[in-house]
Amino acid sequence: MNRSVQPEILDELPPDDPEAIRSRGDLRRLNRIMGNAGIIARGISSLPESPKRIVELGAGSGTLLFHALRSLPRPEQGGEIIFLDLVDLISPEVKEQYSTLGWNVCVKTGDVRDTMPDHADLVFANLFLHHFPNEELAGLLARIRNCGSSFFCVEPRRSRTAYTAASLVGLIGCNRVTRHDAAVSVQAGFRDRELSELWGKDETRTIREEWAPPFSHFFLASPNS
Repeated sequence: MNRSVQPEILDELPPDDPEAIRSRGDLRRLNRIMGNAGIIARGISSLPESPKRIVELGAGSGTLLFHALRSLPRPEQGGEIIFLDLVDLISPEVKEQYSTLGWNVCVKTGDVRDTMPDHADLVFANLFLHHFPNEELAGLLARIRNCGSSFFCVEPRRSRTAYTAASLVGLIGCNRVTRHDAAVSVQAGFRDRELSELWGKDETRTIREEWAPPFSHFFLASPNS
């Protein structure tokens, strides 16, 4: 299956559209099924140093990272999380949840390529990079390399098994937006060493790229220890 990036319905809907709200709820369920919070927690734990400043690209409601961080040690003297997205969907309740774990939350809206800070200990993305064609993605990854000491992402795994699973999400009650976007996401996902090739040669970082069962693809670039 060759990689194919197509428009997703959720990206075109207003944030307060009822179908968009329902689809974001579907995505939270699918993240649980895919085990992505656990994958993110293990990714953070594998870094040479615990991050004090984290940037999430395409953060959505911000809840997934919270579920990952609550299983990890709290940052000494507090930490900062910067959520980047086109719109601010981070509720005051979610910000308060992060504060209980020792994290201060900042939200920046706009294109992530324009709002990314100059430096972060960790930049990460969940189900976000697959929205970009390879040429645009290579430019975004170059921007990330200049910003973050470490970077990792969890993306759809482009495989027949994942595509079959995506075609069945209606059986767990997902709406027509999620049913469409799930299949499109898998077709735009990654496999083998595709992200490593787009990242390019990097002698300062250790690169890992692998299948993250059951349906995810994991990429990590962290400083050489």
